[in-house]
Amino acid sequence: MAKRKLTQVYLDDDQKVALDKLAHDQGVSVAELIRQSVDMTIDGVTPEELQQLDAMSRKAADDIAVMRDSLRNMHVQYRHFFEQINKQRQVALDNPAYKEQGGVIHEHYS
Repeated sequence: MAKRKLTQVYLDDDQKVALDKLAHDQGVSVAELIRQSVDMTIDGVTPEELQQLDAMSRKAADDIAVMRDSLRNMHVQYRHFFEQINKQRQVALDNPAYKEQGGVIHEHYS
């Protein structure tokens, strides 16, 4: 770990309250949050980029939720489809004509 130097920073009351809450929620110290912010600033990450990343992350989460719901719906539809196929198969298996024709039902469609 790099050697650290004590630095005092004046924060507005609302900044301190928000920072304390964020540190508590993330399970890290306020000092660690400040160091992370300083590192991002040094690395050139702008507040606008963070806002864009946040917006894109929220959009991605929404898109994933839509995809998840769509997959669940398709699963229900396919389950219903295969249940119907199995019912029709059972009807065919119970049909004497099916057995007489060697397991094939010839239907003519007009």
